[in-house]
Amino acid sequence: MNRHVLCILLSALLGMIAPAARGQEMERIHDVTALNGKEAGTSPRMVKLRGVVTEVGVEKKSFTINDGAEGIGVVLSSGIACPTLSDDVEVEGKTMNFTVAGFSHPRVLADAVRVVSKGKLPEPTKLTLAELNSFKHFERWVSVEGFVLRWKFCPSTNEVTGCIAGDTTWTTFTLRANGRPEWLSKLMRAKVRLTGINAGVNTHNAFGALIVPSPAQLEILTPGGGSAFDAPLVSIKEVNARTLEPGMRVKVRGVVAAQNNFQVYLRGDGGAQFNALQSPWERQPESRDELADTGPWPVLSPGDEVEFVGSSSVLPYALNFGDVRVIGKGSIAPPEKVDLDTMKAGRYTDNWITLEARVFCWSRSGDLIIYNVWGPHGYVTIHVPTPVTEAFPSDLHGAKVRFTGVAVHRNSVTSYYIPSPAHFEVLEPGTEDPFAVPEGNPADIASDRVPLGVPTKITGQVIGFAPPFTIFLRSADTALRVKLQPTWGSSRGTPFADYGPPPSPKRGDKLEVMGWPIRAENDVAFAGYDLVCCAARVLGHEDPQPPVATTLTRIAKGEHTNELVEVRGRLLTWQVAPLGAGEWRTTMLLKGDGTKLTFVHESGVLHPFDTLKPTDDVLLQAVVERATEQTPRRLRLLSPTDAKSLGLSSEIINNRFWIYGGGGLALLALFSGWIVALRRSNRSKTEGAALLEHKVNERTSELRQAQTDLSKALEQERELGELKSRFVATVSHEFRTPLGVTMSAVEIMRHFDAKLTPERRQELCNEIHDATRGMADLMEQVLMLGRVEAGKLGFRPVLFDFAGLAGKLIDESLSATSRRCQIVLHCEPGLKEVRGDEALIRHILGNLITNAVKYSPNGSTVLMRIRRDGNDVVCEVEDHGIGIPEIDRPHLFEAFHRATNVGDIPGTGLGLVIVKRCVDIHSGSIDVQSEVGKGTTFIVRLPVFGF
Repeated sequence: MNRHVLCILLSALLGMIAPAARGQEMERIHDVTALNGKEAGTSPRMVKLRGVVTEVGVEKKSFTINDGAEGIGVVLSSGIACPTLSDDVEVEGKTMNFTVAGFSHPRVLADAVRVVSKGKLPEPTKLTLAELNSFKHFERWVSVEGFVLRWKFCPSTNEVTGCIAGDTTWTTFTLRANGRPEWLSKLMRAKVRLTGINAGVNTHNAFGALIVPSPAQLEILTPGGGSAFDAPLVSIKEVNARTLEPGMRVKVRGVVAAQNNFQVYLRGDGGAQFNALQSPWERQPESRDELADTGPWPVLSPGDEVEFVGSSSVLPYALNFGDVRVIGKGSIAPPEKVDLDTMKAGRYTDNWITLEARVFCWSRSGDLIIYNVWGPHGYVTIHVPTPVTEAFPSDLHGAKVRFTGVAVHRNSVTSYYIPSPAHFEVLEPGTEDPFAVPEGNPADIASDRVPLGVPTKITGQVIGFAPPFTIFLRSADTALRVKLQPTWGSSRGTPFADYGPPPSPKRGDKLEVMGWPIRAENDVAFAGYDLVCCAARVLGHEDPQPPVATTLTRIAKGEHTNELVEVRGRLLTWQVAPLGAGEWRTTMLLKGDGTKLTFVHESGVLHPFDTLKPTDDVLLQAVVERATEQTPRRLRLLSPTDAKSLGLSSEIINNRFWIYGGGGLALLALFSGWIVALRRSNRSKTEGAALLEHKVNERTSELRQAQTDLSKALEQERELGELKSRFVATVSHEFRTPLGVTMSAVEIMRHFDAKLTPERRQELCNEIHDATRGMADLMEQVLMLGRVEAGKLGFRPVLFDFAGLAGKLIDESLSATSRRCQIVLHCEPGLKEVRGDEALIRHILGNLITNAVKYSPNGSTVLMRIRRDGNDVVCEVEDHGIGIPEIDRPHLFEAFHRATNVGDIPGTGLGLVIVKRCVDIHSGSIDVQSEVGKGTTFIVRLPVFGF
């Protein structure tokens, strides 16, 4: 009996669960593809999908469907028949995980497939080859265009496999046919449009990225031919100009300068080329596959005259996916000898050149040794193919070497490609110890009287250290600025040869420094340094030398370069700007002796100089940096403790003395004149004393009334004075930063306009525009408050949609704040037609929403509830932010008053004042509930019904 009851209950339960499960079926392909692949397998979901079949697996155990927007693969359960291409089908089953080369994708395991009708293939999504190879459109119906590099037909499977090249990359495709297509003879070099499934089965890369389900999905846009070498003949100069259509197959003629495996270096009419051959199809014995390529690479020798066919699409090669054949014997012109500067400038781009320079660091990466070499004004990186069996060199520090190869200048970067170790020659030996170089004269180094690009060594005492790599050093009465070389060890792998981890010296340390004297004024990384890429080691410590006491005028004239100095002056302004990676730059403008100079400090502290105020006299210790073409002469503060306030500037005190003292003297003169006139009046009117006396009582009552009026006026004056103080403090604070930004930008443009790049000039103009816009917004708020207080803000009620206005303001706030907080609107019905001043209500709601987001943490929720209560609309704005301290609530609606816990959050203290005045104009009310650290709720009640 119990078993029977249990069965009945179980049946009823299953009957309840089954409809619920069917109700949760996923019916859109997009919903399935949005799933995480692994979760689709571990927590399968029931699906019921409909779409057109866009591809059928070779073994007919799977297919792909598309609903016009997205596609997904379907795996058939045992015993289910596979549909055919373009069938309109319904699929029922559950989700599963499908892994391709380590990438997980959702798929459908079908329990039932029903063919509804014969459908039509959807319009494909057009992709570039790079987009196809990214697999962001996995299993979708897509189309691409490119030039055919080669193809292969397999009779056993009736599949055509081919490679195409196009915009900066290449890919392969597999086309399923019913036999050998008749157009195969026109396929080599043809430009084609292919439509199919973005698959990448078993690879998830360019190999097999596209499955073309039938020959109907291949369209020949420009016919090709049967031979790769029937490509149009162009000059090497035309190819190097990069004006050809990407991927287009062309042919050049030239003489082989060198070959390294698949890389071929050619010289010919118009320059040289660094080209790459494509790997041939694998030839299997007894295979009946038809292969359309040129077979294995020929063995080339320097001096061979060849025809090279390739595509100009993938950098750094001029032509890649190449085929080559020897047509004769030519002569090799010797390489052009160039210096590093002209090569970096691109004057010898795409030429066979030889370059001499000195090595400062090198490392191995696979079968390459990567050398960094110096010239007088910069460095380049050279990749030399070197077998891994060859010993890694350890004695090339400072070695003078000669490289021969091709210079390639692409995207503003110059690279240098060397065919083999035979094209790398050591002219002057180097050393294993980087410090084993001649001692240099510091004065000669500072004045450029030493050979540039040749390593030298000095010993000196540390004046200052600006982490992580800048050291100011005094050596033999000469101050130098040197830049340490970061180690390669953590990023480049082993083996490597550099100077090891750089030290972090303290002021007073005695250092031995080896470095490279160069002048790279156009390179921001090296401009202004006397020695760069330096190795350093600490020899000991001595008492630090005191800073040099001097003036801004002497520094501006060029004295004390790289010295630690002590100066005083009046602080005009300072500003803070982000550098990235949590670093900040503080910039100060100081004035002294009629001269203005800029001071900078960089650190991870946002406001390290909060105790300094504009109009203060300050005492600063800083290092004087050399002016360069990129930056004006300025001083660098090494620590926040190197800046001290001396109080209010004497210049400001003197100005105030003359202003207030002069006014006092004028008042004293007027008062004295009044006394004299009064005495004369008294003498002339002695006889009227009795007449005046009887009026005393009458005047006494008037004076009492005047005293009462005066007390009220004094109280109003006191309140006005407090308001004025808050106004001056707020406006001066809010104007200080944008004015500082503007002044700094204008100073740079005034003095260095001719040396500024267009990008830097535009950046400065944008800074001025943004700063001006911020000041204009503040003044707009002040003027708005002025109109309210003066009673000039009219009340113009109209009918409008209250809920719609709230929704617009929320959208505007989300956009303006980059959605830093989620804003949720709960609005009762019946608020589409209210009567009120829409502009004033926009101020009310906009300010409350803005404040809620401003004082809330990122990612928190702001809630806005709107309801009707009789003839009133009640709007509540609730946040979970910092809250309002109880001591500040009585002053919440006073102009320029801000809560004591706002910290660095910007604001003026005007928003809530304007809100209160707008509420009062509507004869409404506003209330606030708040708890510090938990949030705030503003409740606004406005009579907008019953008119």
